[in-house]
Amino acid sequence: MMTLRDLSLYRFDGKSEQAVREEWIFPLLLQLGYGPTTLDEVQFEESLRLRKPIRMLGSKRFKVDYFPTVLGKRLWLIEAKAPGEAEVFEHLGQAWCYATHPEVNVPLMVLADGARLAVHDLTQVDWEQPVLEISSAELEARFDDVLDVLGAR
Repeated sequence: MMTLRDLSLYRFDGKSEQAVREEWIFPLLLQLGYGPTTLDEVQFEESLRLRKPIRMLGSKRFKVDYFPTVLGKRLWLIEAKAPGEAEVFEHLGQAWCYATHPEVNVPLMVLADGARLAVHDLTQVDWEQPVLEISSAELEARFDDVLDVLGAR
């Protein structure tokens, strides 16, 4: 299993979104206490159907990267992006559409793109401002902050 140090030193240059998901985000979820050997499992890439007039994102379906669950209940989602990919606000809007979808409806959403991990609290008026934002290089040093907000316990 990757250590927090390994995750903090991970090289994102040239990595695809899939690599970020599998090589960095999933090991991070394990460090946070989620996984197949716990009661707090991770649901992967669930495909949700979009129906008019709810919202359209250029297709009739979308896939959420990860839904960590606490005792089977979804409390947040994480959306992965490749390093250096497009505008942050575009990704923020996409994750918001996922998180507020009637079949999802979670209070927290996380964006992870290799450069940073940003946690947004959708119950707040200023939800677009992260309640926690750290660079991937800070992960080992600030893991307790991440654990406090996103840990399975």
